[in-house]
Amino acid sequence: MNKFYITLFALLCSANFYAQNIAGYVIQKNATLSERKVYLSQLISDTIHSEEFFKIIATAVIDNDGYFSIDNELPQGKHIYKIFIKKNQDTLTHNKDLGFEQLFILSNTDTLFFKKSTIPFSDYKNTSKADKEWQRLKLFESNVYTEKKYQTLEDSNQYLNLMRIYAKDSLKILTVKLISIKELNNKDLLDKDIALNSDFYLDLLKELKSSEIHSREYLFLENKLTLFLKENIQKKYTSSKWVISFLSLAILALLFFIYRLKGQKNKLSPTTLSRQELNIRNLILEGKSNKEIAKELFISLSTVKTHITNIYYKLKVSNRNELSLKFKNSTGTST
Repeated sequence: MNKFYITLFALLCSANFYAQNIAGYVIQKNATLSERKVYLSQLISDTIHSEEFFKIIATAVIDNDGYFSIDNELPQGKHIYKIFIKKNQDTLTHNKDLGFEQLFILSNTDTLFFKKSTIPFSDYKNTSKADKEWQRLKLFESNVYTEKKYQTLEDSNQYLNLMRIYAKDSLKILTVKLISIKELNNKDLLDKDIALNSDFYLDLLKELKSSEIHSREYLFLENKLTLFLKENIQKKYTSSKWVISFLSLAILALLFFIYRLKGQKNKLSPTTLSRQELNIRNLILEGKSNKEIAKELFISLSTVKTHITNIYYKLKVSNRNELSLKFKNSTGTST
């Protein structure tokens, strides 16, 4: 049995006893290693500054056959790691195209083995389902994303819609969903997508909070949603103030109109007599008594008195004398 199968067997057997999760080969024919070491770094989220950076957490020596094994115990849960080697004494290589580094997702219960390849770390086998899903996500994104997507609003919306549908329907692992959201954030598209589909992100945040993922990993999303909701409430409040102001002005205008209408009515009513009141007024001016008026108009005496009271009120007089003086030049015509 060759060394590859022995190592793989040892990794699988030892996974439950100690954390020998990462091993493999580094064969670099076209460049000279500055030191025969492999570096493993973990993506760290800075909760205070909402920044992310890679922190070296382990190293391993490369033997003469190019083999290495990282025996350090990995932290609990799924995390993003980067494995790399130094290209020279001064610079850590961060160019994935050169093959000197590789990003992957791994948990403390998974195993990862890098096969022999002319490009270091380019060919590996990972038991992590999350990493497999992440690689599919990166392939999908590379197929739908081009720089042209940012030149028009329609293209940008189409790209966001495709990524959101893929995240919703194809991504089953919450860690990978979060990575896809971080990619949108890195492209400065997350704020726009939250505004277009806030319910999707609110549901995702609830799911994240109920998961084992540390809060610092999705703090950026929580902050953006908090700001979005605050701005949305502020917009609704401002809009409500305008609506209330408009309604208040409308009510005031209506009240003013009713007041003017009532004023005009009150202004007209004292001098406007009904036909029967005009008849009674003319009979009073002719010197007829109440009984005579009642007899002539075929109405009761009490009705005559009621009409006379209304006539006095409308014409602003108190008795027959004042009424006669008011119309001393009148011949019985209505006012």
